Amino acid sequence: MTGNRYDYIIAGGGCAGLSLLMRMLQQDQFRNKSILLIDPQHKNTNDKTWCFWEKEPDIFEPVVFHSWCKAGVHSDTGSVIFDLAPYRYKMIRSIDFYEYVHTRAAAHAGVSALQATVTDMHQLDNGTVNVQTDQGAFYADLVFNSTPLQAQPVKQTQMPRLLQHFKGWLIETETGCFDAETATLMDFRVSQEQGTTFVYVLPVSEKQALVEYTVFSETVLPGHVYDERIESYLRNNLGIQNRKILHEEAGVIPMNNDPYNNSQSSIIHIGTAGGQVKASTGYAFRFIQKKTKAIVEALVRNEPVTQLKEPGKQKAIFYDNILLRVLKQHPQLGSIVFSRIFSRNPPARILRFLDNESSLADDLQIMCSVQAGLFTRAAFQELMARM
Repeated sequence: MTGNRYDYIIAGGGCAGLSLLMRMLQQDQFRNKSILLIDPQHKNTNDKTWCFWEKEPDIFEPVVFHSWCKAGVHSDTGSVIFDLAPYRYKMIRSIDFYEYVHTRAAAHAGVSALQATVTDMHQLDNGTVNVQTDQGAFYADLVFNSTPLQAQPVKQTQMPRLLQHFKGWLIETETGCFDAETATLMDFRVSQEQGTTFVYVLPVSEKQALVEYTVFSETVLPGHVYDERIESYLRNNLGIQNRKILHEEAGVIPMNNDPYNNSQSSIIHIGTAGGQVKASTGYAFRFIQKKTKAIVEALVRNEPVTQLKEPGKQKAIFYDNILLRVLKQHPQLGSIVFSRIFSRNPPARILRFLDNESSLADDLQIMCSVQAGLFTRAAFQELMARM
């Protein structure tokens, strides 16, 4: 580093920015490089929870708060409980994640952190990137951006647009009510009047679980409604009358595949800004890990990071948009669609499909699980929208 110039700047200190930083710190090639991490907040609270599945432990295994070997999906037509092998479903609390990366970054002399808001960034004629903040200007040969800045949709498209909105309580009960080895991924045995609606139950012990009420719809609900629905689910579905709320979380995730501005040769978008949130599910953690791992491997090989391929991405966008069209046009059928997929396919096939790693044979088997006519019409609409 010379003055306010760095080898790399990471704009945004959330999941994507810190994942990239952690992977860089594990490579000897970056030990003598200067890296500036910019974020408007010093993240030291448990502001979110990330869940994902994987076969083998990755670099954040030390901060996995809990994991499950079995999972269940429930609806009015029945329940299915399945073994996730060779996968495990895992939960990471953001506070543990933040502390883990910041502690390791503090041990590297070349890493600096700046609490500031990025207001602009642009590439100069010589390829250097100028990053403007409310604390001054900084320069780098390569900038990784996970902020909304510079990563706005190119245009509003005819693609389906929904929101995934949710609220969750981490509760503690007086007696053992939960199976800590089994996660409930979707329980549709709640009213579907607001759109595709389900409850997510992640037990971390016999007496503690994260219970999250989730809706796919075009508008969010008044805040008190989420609390009322969680309370109703606990009483009527789980038979829990007495509980203590240990923690609350809430969020809204856009479910769309709007095309974003492409990364420039020296400004690389990552995280939500880089399209690493799967539109049909809201899952992002594993996609962020894949992308940041690929970036670091390319840098180590001295290859351009703007040319990185994301296998299966375009196919997945097409499939996501078809599903979103069905959910938007027929919200009352969401529970039937997901229940059929989980009851008629082995879990490994479903997880490959959701990870954008499925084969054509996998895809055909998944498609045969759902209402063919409904999805064929949605596929035709999607093709017409692209013309």
